[in-house]
Amino acid sequence: MTIGNSKSQNDAVTCCVRWSPLLLTSVCLLSICLTAESATAAQELHVASTGLDTNAGAADSPLLTLSVAVKRLKSDDVIIMHGGTYSLSRQIELDVPGTAIRGAAEEAVVLEHGDFDGSIILVTAEGVTIEGLTFDGRFVTKARGIKGKGSANRLAIRHCEVKHCANHAIDVDGADCRIEDCHIHHNLWWNKERSGPEDAHGIVTMYSKRLLIKACRIHHVSGDCFQCDRGVWENITIEDCDFSNGALEEDMAGFKKGASPGEDGIDTKIIAGKEQGRLIVRHCRFHDFHSSFLGTPAAMNLKENVDVVVDGCDVSNAVVGFRLRGTGRGNMWPTVINCTIRDCDTAVRYEDNLQNFRFVHNTIAACKKTFQRAPEKSPWGKGWVVANNLLVDVTRFPEEVRTANNASLPRKFVDPETLRPTISKRLGGKPTAGFVPQWYATRVEVDQCGKERSETTPTMGAHELGAEQ
Repeated sequence: MTIGNSKSQNDAVTCCVRWSPLLLTSVCLLSICLTAESATAAQELHVASTGLDTNAGAADSPLLTLSVAVKRLKSDDVIIMHGGTYSLSRQIELDVPGTAIRGAAEEAVVLEHGDFDGSIILVTAEGVTIEGLTFDGRFVTKARGIKGKGSANRLAIRHCEVKHCANHAIDVDGADCRIEDCHIHHNLWWNKERSGPEDAHGIVTMYSKRLLIKACRIHHVSGDCFQCDRGVWENITIEDCDFSNGALEEDMAGFKKGASPGEDGIDTKIIAGKEQGRLIVRHCRFHDFHSSFLGTPAAMNLKENVDVVVDGCDVSNAVVGFRLRGTGRGNMWPTVINCTIRDCDTAVRYEDNLQNFRFVHNTIAACKKTFQRAPEKSPWGKGWVVANNLLVDVTRFPEEVRTANNASLPRKFVDPETLRPTISKRLGGKPTAGFVPQWYATRVEVDQCGKERSETTPTMGAHELGAEQ
């Protein structure tokens, strides 16, 4: 029996090959590519405390140790870690691009720092994801949680907890990195030789570009919650975060119960002579910034050659709300809009011939000092805009706040929780075009809660009242 031997079939095949040899070549190449892709398809490797390192790594045949799983990684592979505490004997390096380590859904996975130097995880490859894990530094000397080298672009760290490090919890330097929904706390470094604290920051960077820190909670660190250190970083955004550094609940890592180990919520630095680094801090909460070891802790210590916009934040219970330090190692241009500042010793402290300061649509309440100049006789005011601010219970305006451009209300006309006014009389402000840097916005478009501002008579203070008042 002859199959497919009709003249019409043969002619069709002959014709196809004769007039379109590229088609046949493409089909062959596609077949080869599909075969290669199938052979190198991304895999899931499972790690469990009940596994064996001689297993295949499948869900029903998990490995025992993370280090063995990492050795088997190929590009785009994923390691799934199942519930348990994993004590590491050495640093784990992720050097294969596109890979991920994830905790299994609804399972608590803890990676413990052993007696070795360095981070629990060091990332050197691009496109790595770390998600759903707890990192416990155990206060091992100089222990870090996660370190992303400059080559670790697009590093994503999500839904992780980092605690008990004796150095920085998360340190990133690559481009387009994201740290989201992480809880960083009780990272403490006590120097026994000098009987004092050392810096153990929550998150730190020197060289990152387009870094996003979102929905993170950072507290009780013997350093800054976030520090962009003296490097050449660019374009950092911090939003929807909660930063604090209050007293310790118990004796811990050489610190005594009741001691406040920390420094600032945010500390900015950049090398002099380089282009200003841009930082956006938006819709964050800063509270409880006192220190047992630092003279002037601040919710935000902004300095050294940076261009900063702080928008829609709430600052409370700090020695200094905003510490703004001007010429120093380079010009620092701060813009503070839509913020509420309350219960601080000093709301705004400015130093070193601060220039180009924009302080617009903020509400200040129950601060011992509204503005403090340091040193007292230093120059100020060049390029300043201080307008549309609301000062609660202030009868005598400081020299920096002109009565004609700002307003005051008795506390009885302000909601104690939100500082939102309950009356609108005499609170109509001026249009805000030109009150913020062009790279951020053309004007103050919304209030602290996202309500659209009037373009003609926006409400003074952090809250836009609108027609309903």
